[in-house]
Amino acid sequence: MRNLVGMSVLSAILLAVGGAQASERTATLAVENMDCPTCAYIVKESLARVEGVSAVQLSSAGDRTVTATVTFDDAMVKVTAPTAATADAGFPSQPIGGAE
Repeated sequence: MRNLVGMSVLSAILLAVGGAQASERTATLAVENMDCPTCAYIVKESLARVEGVSAVQLSSAGDRTVTATVTFDDAMVKVTAPTAATADAGFPSQPIGGAE
């Protein structure tokens, strides 16, 4: 019984410490080849499907380029995951503003 209580306490501590290390981060991407409203929908959905992404906001940046602001859990997601997601959907993107 003592071992069960000890293991429960240890598990609770490890979960609390592990959760404390994760933090929310926002990255801004310049997304290319945006020609129509359907393109924006595809990009937004491809970013939203990345596990750990909590929010996606798009805004026009001019000539066939859209700025995507992506909020994600940096313990689960690296900036390369959202850029890969947009590229896989046919819309290359690059982090802007110092995001890596």
